Amino acid sequence: MTGRDDVPGDSFPKPRPTRGRRRALHAATFGLVHPGPSRAEKRRAAMEAMVAAPLRGRYKIGVLGSRIDPTPASVLAPGTLVDDYVIESVLGSGGVGRVCVARQRYSGAVVALKVLNAEVSDDPGYRRRFADEVWAARALHHPNIVPVYGSGESKSGMLWLAMQYIAGTDADRELRAGRMSPQRAVHIIAEVAAALDYAHGRHFAHGDVKPPNFLLGNDGAVLLADFGLARTTDDGSSWGENGMVLTSAAYAAPEMLRGGAVDGRADVYSLGCSLFRLLTGKPPFFDAGPKDAVVQAQLYRTPPRATQYAPWLPPGIDGVIATAMAKDPAARFQHAGELADAADAALGASRS
Repeated sequence: MTGRDDVPGDSFPKPRPTRGRRRALHAATFGLVHPGPSRAEKRRAAMEAMVAAPLRGRYKIGVLGSRIDPTPASVLAPGTLVDDYVIESVLGSGGVGRVCVARQRYSGAVVALKVLNAEVSDDPGYRRRFADEVWAARALHHPNIVPVYGSGESKSGMLWLAMQYIAGTDADRELRAGRMSPQRAVHIIAEVAAALDYAHGRHFAHGDVKPPNFLLGNDGAVLLADFGLARTTDDGSSWGENGMVLTSAAYAAPEMLRGGAVDGRADVYSLGCSLFRLLTGKPPFFDAGPKDAVVQAQLYRTPPRATQYAPWLPPGIDGVIATAMAKDPAARFQHAGELADAADAALGASRS
């Protein structure tokens, strides 16, 4: 054979189709719109496949399968069985599901179990977000990041994620309880910054950096939680999904709100917003009004001065927040640790 195939019934041998032509024929035969999945699509498929793949270790992972008798996570109660986990109490709830304290039946291990409603679990967008969270959790291992033990889908159609249970509270609750001094706030920011720089070094951006996701253990540990919006930063993919940006507007970087490609500097912006919140008790642009107005403020307004709302703070902290919240990513601190160091230096200058 010399690159030509003899076809029965033809008088002359047909030229072998070129590579591009073979792809086109394949697409025409199977009704495909394009010749094959892109690298980004292959990565996404791998992420989604990992939801059903077993993890190494002693934790059993649920298997994606048929859904029967859907039960919303909102009706979870102590004693409810979610695969191998028995619900003991509810830590918190939201529009998409609940986070519970649960115990694995066979090992007795106590975990924090994130359970999505069956309705949400059926939504392709949320399934992709869930797959992203699992992907990020498997790739990131750091003392300041909440470890994930397993994931899967229950027989009743609920996606679940088993994480380390952190006995304690979170930074936002401590702030509301009046237990957030400037020194404690800067310490928490420094610990979260260490987690972010680690994630950024492995090409992940968190995408939802805010005080409620800063878990505070009774032992003094500070851990960053909820990588449900995490994205890899090496493929230039957009943060938007079907025209929507899934993040907290009060802490979102301008490039995220525009639905553009982002990198770790978007998390630095959000960390600056979080520092403002912990120091003043208010999120930036709290005075803007409804959510749409907050979005416009994040896009166009000058960063607020923390000393305007907390005059006891050193003036230097305003410059730290202004740099962290610069509209242009190139004008920000390029690493989260730089923000933490600058904030600590500003407070240190006020004590000297």
